[in-house]
Amino acid sequence: MNFVLLLKSDSSNQFVNESPIVQLSVSPNAGYSTENIEVRCEITPPLITSSLSSSKFDNIYLSVKTDSVKPSGILLQFDDSTDRCQVIPEKKFQIDICNASLILIHITHTIVNETLQKIDYVCSKGNTYVYSSYRITSKENIYPEKND
Repeated sequence: MNFVLLLKSDSSNQFVNESPIVQLSVSPNAGYSTENIEVRCEITPPLITSSLSSSKFDNIYLSVKTDSVKPSGILLQFDDSTDRCQVIPEKKFQIDICNASLILIHITHTIVNETLQKIDYVCSKGNTYVYSSYRITSKENIYPEKND
């Protein structure tokens, strides 16, 4: 009897993750240069994926949310239903990897507003959104002048 209760208890407390796990990293995460920034979006599928799961066919989007840089907006989309990566026209950056589990790009931004302090990125799949930023520092903060 205890054995049956234990099984019932285990099955009722079972953790089922129906949403994908999305991780976004920006490397380096700070600097005065906005050249060759690595943006990495990793997608881990749900623990249990049913054939009716909507997240199975949700597109993955990688976007720059900051308007004061070029390029900004949606950079690329991975279409899960066709298993293809679509680059948004007029956006120039290097795509290293683009598939259902990893998007890895290197991007150089042109700053439009000189007072800008950070560049915000977002990676999304379905209703899962993950944000990360690149903090812009001034050269003076990196290399302070020596007072003799």
